[in-house]
Amino acid sequence: MVDHGRSAASERFSLHLGEVDFAKEQMLRYKIGKLPPVELVAGFDIRDLPPVPAGGDNVHNDFNRASIHILLKTAEGETVFEETSPLSAWTWGYGMPGTERRAWMRERSGCRFTPQPEQQYVLTLKITPLAGSKAAKPAALRISGGGWKVE
Repeated sequence: MVDHGRSAASERFSLHLGEVDFAKEQMLRYKIGKLPPVELVAGFDIRDLPPVPAGGDNVHNDFNRASIHILLKTAEGETVFEETSPLSAWTWGYGMPGTERRAWMRERSGCRFTPQPEQQYVLTLKITPLAGSKAAKPAALRISGGGWKVE
């Protein structure tokens, strides 16, 4: 976990969990703990994509053909969040100059949680490629949150 310091407006805390490939079936499991007690969200950083054209619509269609199942449980087995949906249903944010995207689940409670002190967690990610999937590499799973602009 990287702490970008008190001056960070958002995403003060960032935990990179490794690369994923949306065109390959994968099951990844992570044990995590000692997280800061701020709201965190799990999502994907997808890099080296074509720049976003004017209008920005449908720019990620070639890279969103995967079904994502993400599950966070406490070490005792209590479900914190669980989401199963195609990557296309996730919210895509566009970075500048436009070759990097952040995808996160905005609807409902999404993949958000506020860690409890000293609690250990198990995060499981299953990727199932759908017809027409292309590798969106490099892509990385990341948990982040906090900052002075964040309530």
